[in-house]
Amino acid sequence: ARRPSQTTLASDPRKPSPTPARPTAMDAVKSVLGARDHYSVLGAPRDAAAADLRQRFLRTSVRVHPDKNDHPQATDAFRRVAEAWEVLGDTDKRRRYDTDLRRGGGGLPGSGDCPSSSGQRAESSMSAEAAFAAFAAAATAAFASGGAS
Repeated sequence: ARRPSQTTLASDPRKPSPTPARPTAMDAVKSVLGARDHYSVLGAPRDAAAADLRQRFLRTSVRVHPDKNDHPQATDAFRRVAEAWEVLGDTDKRRRYDTDLRRGGGGLPGSGDCPSSSGQRAESSMSAEAAFAAFAAAATAAFASGGAS
């Protein structure tokens, strides 16, 4: 019986490379809630194009969506993602936010850059309903423009 060589198996171009592991529900929520700025919330570089930001917003929203993620803080994470999109998805708000970041501000409440007055993580100012509406609007726009993937 012939045994296939390991080098042949490892370098076989017909086999797809392994897919990186998706973050667990807890990892996704912790990543969003521990983010230091809106770009980190979405996992985006500061020079990301608007279309890339929308795609990252949608992807991150799905990962922390309370209907898909049973972590107790999924709703908080979902709201934080929507808040990031509310700023980064608007050209004027993003420009002002980027200016604040360059000046050393622009951190998120409770992230260490912008603690609440009590020193505890500040609650999101966005309602869950507003967060769901932002997600629905971005998803609709993405599908309408053919930009969903």
